[in-house]
Amino acid sequence: MTRTHLSRPTPLLHLALAFALAAAAGCGGPAAAPAPPRILVDSIHAYNFLTPPHPTDAYEYHHLYGFRTGFAYLKSRGLDYDEVREGRLTPELLRGYRVLFINLVSADLPPFLASEIRAVRQFVEGGGSLLAMTDHTNCYYHAYKLAPLLEDLGIEVRLEMAADRPPHTIGAGNGWIAITRFAPHPVTAGLACVAFQSGGTVDDRFAVAFTSERGWGDFWQVHPFGEGDQPGFYGDWMQSHQERSGPLGTVLAKTVGKGRVVIVGDQNLFGEPFLNYADNWRLWINAAAWLAGMPELAAPEPYVAWRAPRILMYEEYPRAAWGASDHSGNFNPFAELGRHYWAFARHELAGRADVIVFAHDDYVLAAADVTALAVHLRAGRHVVILDGGVLAPERGGGVLEQLGPALGEPVRRVDGRRTTVTWPGVAGRVDLLLGRGGYTNRHWPSSTSRPSGAEQLRVDELVRAIRDALPPAGAAGAGRPATSPAR
Repeated sequence: MTRTHLSRPTPLLHLALAFALAAAAGCGGPAAAPAPPRILVDSIHAYNFLTPPHPTDAYEYHHLYGFRTGFAYLKSRGLDYDEVREGRLTPELLRGYRVLFINLVSADLPPFLASEIRAVRQFVEGGGSLLAMTDHTNCYYHAYKLAPLLEDLGIEVRLEMAADRPPHTIGAGNGWIAITRFAPHPVTAGLACVAFQSGGTVDDRFAVAFTSERGWGDFWQVHPFGEGDQPGFYGDWMQSHQERSGPLGTVLAKTVGKGRVVIVGDQNLFGEPFLNYADNWRLWINAAAWLAGMPELAAPEPYVAWRAPRILMYEEYPRAAWGASDHSGNFNPFAELGRHYWAFARHELAGRADVIVFAHDDYVLAAADVTALAVHLRAGRHVVILDGGVLAPERGGGVLEQLGPALGEPVRRVDGRRTTVTWPGVAGRVDLLLGRGGYTNRHWPSSTSRPSGAEQLRVDELVRAIRDALPPAGAAGAGRPATSPAR
């Protein structure tokens, strides 16, 4: 019997229990309640970092990008999971589950055997669901390893990176992209933007999310026998005449027999640092809801309210800050704040947040966002602006100037590197942290590097600034900092 790793009944025990209850019902006993849906996480063919890492591993890349938060939320809503680490996928093992999850497979782990491919196809055709993660080109040889399994489900595998051009890129480069084109489907309901950190394309015939028209499929570059190559495998970041042009599929959803399949072309977007960027988290809960047949899971409000306090980090996707990894971006501070708080980066200011954070003061806000910001401040909640006062002159006044018509003339008080801005009769305030560019990636420890002594002081300063801006303990919406599974 394949070993599972949660203190729950194994699928065979589930089956035996079902037979026993059915027999009791046939003898006049009460009818058996249907077992709640469950997910089987495949850790035979892929690595899944679903338990909190040891402190020495907290900044290691693969630990950092585990799906702990995503699975913990599903469990809190009644969609629990088991993890199988050895043996093989069999019909008997899969029988007790609604969804099979296959993360980005790795070259050093076993291949899918012919019997496993048959078992997965029978599972899906019989009404089960498959959620699979792929990535760019043939990263870790995942495409070659998945091709026999997906071909059996009628799905084509491509050896491309989903590349795009501004304004559909997240910062510099062509691999971190903003995906804003969606086909109507339960998996894409309510999505405005999801973001890839160098992902791959999917079979266009079943795609529900796409690059822009200016995107392209950047084909992988590899030498004979792979000599001299790293198993990450990228393209050359430039479009050649033989490479496909967009729009190209990045997420697919397909019915196979009585079952359902979702494939997402980037493993990073559901990882700890990036799950709450844009609508990545909504894609996660939408996909889980559709695959598990639990439409109630797709409601966004329970997810946003799941932890507290909530930090809203304003983002312009075409001019990204929190999602950008280049020197002038702020992805590293975003990832660090996600270790301490329930932090979201999105383009709109509507909705309840305990603190709103801007990466800088150089934004031209929509009228609705100015109104939402004024409502936030009048309610006694606060705002933090990093590198406050740093403006691009050609864009005009910043956030504070735009608040003037709604709130009146501000009062400023300078205390070292922090300037506090208030308005008469307004309970909320704005804290300007005068970092002079010090909150950008250039001056901030990488998300995969443990901060040094001097870097830790800067991290502590920012975490403390957010903490100081939180509502007092006991106030509505206040609470202890969210305990992130990434910590």
